[in-house]
Amino acid sequence: METPWMIDTHCHLNLGQYNEDYQTIIDDALEHKTAIIIPGCDLASSKKGVEITTAYTGKPIWAAVGQHPTETGEEWDEKVYSDLARSDFVVAIGEIGLDYFHLPQDALEREHAVIAQKKLLQQQLDLAHEVKKPVILHCRDAHDDLIEMLIKQYGVWTSDRERGVIHCFTAGIREAQSYLDLGFLISFTGIVTFTNEYDDVLKDIPFEKLMLDSDAPFLSPVPHRGKRNHPRYVEFIAKKIAEVKGVTFEAVVMQTSKNARRLFEISF
Repeated sequence: METPWMIDTHCHLNLGQYNEDYQTIIDDALEHKTAIIIPGCDLASSKKGVEITTAYTGKPIWAAVGQHPTETGEEWDEKVYSDLARSDFVVAIGEIGLDYFHLPQDALEREHAVIAQKKLLQQQLDLAHEVKKPVILHCRDAHDDLIEMLIKQYGVWTSDRERGVIHCFTAGIREAQSYLDLGFLISFTGIVTFTNEYDDVLKDIPFEKLMLDSDAPFLSPVPHRGKRNHPRYVEFIAKKIAEVKGVTFEAVVMQTSKNARRLFEISF
């Protein structure tokens, strides 16, 4: 049986950690049958992601554009992001979301920071609606607020159209079910190879709602933990999912890739 293609749905090859060798990383990933989606974190990385994918026209590499919740200090440029989002190489709006992990300790400053993050997220959810593309969502210590915003944005799940993905999922079954009910997929990173803490969540999430996510250069899975990550290391995440769900590695790769193709409307 021919080895199926893996799809790394979240790989930051547009960041400085890859300035010197991103072409080599891409070539190696493609040689190992790993397709790539490159999300943006700010305007510069969003532009670079589109530039990289444009240079690899015809290859299974795509971009997402967006402003990370920790980047509220950068002014939101709706016109530029809207133009970028309409590129044929852009398959999603992301990485966007809420991140309360590094909020200020002062109560008033904290409140202002939360308001700024929510405003930025709403602007980008509106952009996703405008260009009819899914979202790639980041969430850290803010699931209740994120779920509340998504309910207001999308309402009760009543159609066949999937909304996006919660990337690098590290919450529990309750939160996972809330996202699933809203029509979102869930992706896991190398964190699931560090611990058995997420095994029950992995078991509970339907196979057709899972995707692979390196979050490279961060969160390298065991046995590469602590080193710079690589898109083809999603192999180790797939192996962990296979172990937990009691299925073959090939089955995980085939299903997660099918899920990514469906959500992002990509083909190769």
